Amino acid sequence: MSIKKFLLFNLFFFSPMFSMITFAGQQDRIFIYRNTSLLKLRVPLTEKYVLPLDNNEYVVFVEKADHYKIEKSTLDDLEFNLIGTNEMFAKRFDMANTKILSKKPPILKISNKIYYFDINTGFWYETDEKNLDILLNSKKLVAKNIEGDILITKPLEWDLFYDLKSNGDLYLTYLIRGKTNKSVDALLIDGELDFDVEEPLEDVYQDVIVNYSKSMEQLPERKYTPEIISETAVIDIGEIQPFNGNFEKVIKVGTIKEMKDIPTLDLHFYTSSFENRFLEIYRVFENSKENGVGVPLISGDVRIYENKNNEEFLRQTTNLPKTNVGEICKIDLGQGWSVSADLNITHSYKSETYISRSFEINLTNDDDKEKEILISFYTYETSIDLLKYETDLEVTEKKIFKDRIEFYLKIKDSGVLNISLRSNK
Repeated sequence: MSIKKFLLFNLFFFSPMFSMITFAGQQDRIFIYRNTSLLKLRVPLTEKYVLPLDNNEYVVFVEKADHYKIEKSTLDDLEFNLIGTNEMFAKRFDMANTKILSKKPPILKISNKIYYFDINTGFWYETDEKNLDILLNSKKLVAKNIEGDILITKPLEWDLFYDLKSNGDLYLTYLIRGKTNKSVDALLIDGELDFDVEEPLEDVYQDVIVNYSKSMEQLPERKYTPEIISETAVIDIGEIQPFNGNFEKVIKVGTIKEMKDIPTLDLHFYTSSFENRFLEIYRVFENSKENGVGVPLISGDVRIYENKNNEEFLRQTTNLPKTNVGEICKIDLGQGWSVSADLNITHSYKSETYISRSFEINLTNDDDKEKEILISFYTYETSIDLLKYETDLEVTEKKIFKDRIEFYLKIKDSGVLNISLRSNK
């Protein structure tokens, strides 16, 4: 499903379910993508409707209206009281208690009132704080006999990062950047919105209803953790308050009961011989409820902490890969300095249907402790078969997949793994 169809499907057909489950009693909702966001407003039947818009906000959908258009905002859109000239304004108010909201045009706030200067008349005017949007924004949506949903793009985007503590505690921080002037319930969607804001959406909406009306999925009542809908991660972040800048929400994903750092040698089937290559270190854990997690993990930066002398410190920042429930999460910690490998290609044969290769891997452990290591071979787009292997190391586990073969080994000082593989064309 394209991101556009996913968006429209959930905004229109799926939204009654969201109303019942995650947005009870709320009409306004914001759908925040990685690169922008859409605010969904529900408007009752209104004969004349005026909505101030920021310069970087665009109306992309109006469900029902006799007609609507985007106009430039004017002072006629608000109620005001005349104050007078600059001299009259200065005599009446104490400028020490004044907050400057804008220099062009001049807009001030004193107590709970807004004061603005009209360069055309040369006078100052007073209005209520609720009219500030009209003064600061340069355009507005004007509609006649409007009813139903309106979709408006807003300058909001989001990202995330993790903190993995030394005791296994895994924290997730959602970071929303941008501006919103009102409290709204928000959904974070792990994707980018790619349609043109000038493109009409009604026809696409109708296609979505026809194609997906029979494939709705229930969204569980679980806030702040990702749910997978049509292969896209969606997070119910709840209500966000007005802000201009950054908004953060921190949750504890869980406490990982068992994780380990494994020196790993990942080898492509067509790799060449090499000498003295140190193995990469991966922090590995199972993403399951039994292991203390059990929620979909979205890819993002992760800060790794360690404990030394009862003091926790930041070791490094790396990436936590996308990991579904039931999968093994592998966090790359970078190159290790204790286990190294030499690789020799001892045999290679190519036929019309397959290619076979034999590898000799000489391993050395410079640490005084026994290490568990992982040696894996993989291919792209083709399958791989294990023909035979021989080793003087202890094999603790062997995993065979369609495009990958993994050997978990224990090494004290040194050892050799000889392995023959076949890649089918």
